[in-house]
Amino acid sequence: WTAENSVGIGGAYLCIYGMEGPGGYQFVGRTTQVWSRYGSFNGREGDERKPWLLDFFDRITWYPVEPDELLELR
Repeated sequence: WTAENSVGIGGAYLCIYGMEGPGGYQFVGRTTQVWSRYGSFNGREGDERKPWLLDFFDRITWYPVEPDELLELR
């Protein structure tokens, strides 16, 4: 099983695993929480609260962090 918040790449595709599940992409790292099972993220101004963090056409920037810093960001 692939761990929650894992990031994988398969060909031209990138996958962020919002919850634990079967995987198939090459694991390349971990990210902050992108899905909330128990609540919701604050949307942009005027948007409803929603259980997911990202929207269509959002631009994602990746940068390396130390394990302790990732835990703090989560």
